[in-house]
Amino acid sequence: MPGGAGGEGEDTVSREVIRAAIRGQAVPKGALPGIGGRGDRGDRLVLPVPTAEATGSGRANAFPSEAELLKQPPAWRRMLRRLPVAVPGEGQPRRAPSVRDRERKRSLLRFGALIVVIALIGGGFWLASMRDRSSTDGGTGTAAPAQALVQVKQVGVTASSQSGSRVAGNVVDGKLDTFWSRLVPSNDDQPSLRFSFDSPVQIARLTIAAGASGTEFTKRPRPQEIELRFSDGTTLRTTLADKAGFQTVSFKARVVDRVRLVVLSTYPSSGPQRTSISEVRFFGVKR
Repeated sequence: MPGGAGGEGEDTVSREVIRAAIRGQAVPKGALPGIGGRGDRGDRLVLPVPTAEATGSGRANAFPSEAELLKQPPAWRRMLRRLPVAVPGEGQPRRAPSVRDRERKRSLLRFGALIVVIALIGGGFWLASMRDRSSTDGGTGTAAPAQALVQVKQVGVTASSQSGSRVAGNVVDGKLDTFWSRLVPSNDDQPSLRFSFDSPVQIARLTIAAGASGTEFTKRPRPQEIELRFSDGTTLRTTLADKAGFQTVSFKARVVDRVRLVVLSTYPSSGPQRTSISEVRFFGVKR
């Protein structure tokens, strides 16, 4: 496109014409091809005036200007709440998460993970306790065996301590008017009786007359919580009632040749602290 006199007579538009049209000034006569001599005031090339609809302010999908794209709200407002972010051509503005929202989400995820870990650990302990409970019959002594049981004769019994004529053999003599008592004073804080059998037997029940006999019942401590320790490595804890006469403790049948009965706690008494037991009998599965 020529910019000097050499462009006269050509069907082209000079730079001066374009500048004049942009500035809204009159175009010199003869500057536009084919219309050079019309009128006395020259020809004017008028560009359409931009409207609101054309500039984009009236259209939802108009591309924003650079200034609009770079404009951001203050930092404190972005931290305190979520601000709408206009995305050109994508309909309604979306809400961007603030710093507080992201931190809250991370906190919730950490809390949820902690709950899952605690639940898994608790479930593991529960399963372990159930497995241990199965091996020790749950420590309740209430599981009744289904087999027919007969009384088992034990070969001998020994005590951790004994007082005078209240010896350990009194608990297996078949008499309720005799009893065993621990020695007082002594260091025997957890008195016990150790029963042995001439050969392994499958026992499933124990009956015990806890406490002394006759008028001595309330004068001497009576076993409250006892623990049975079997030679196969299992144990069983149970609580006895504070009453005279036999009480029954049933459990899952097991083959053993020794049983140790440990007195863990006693009911209070008004006399000397000589823990006493009148009789102990074992019952096994009938062969």
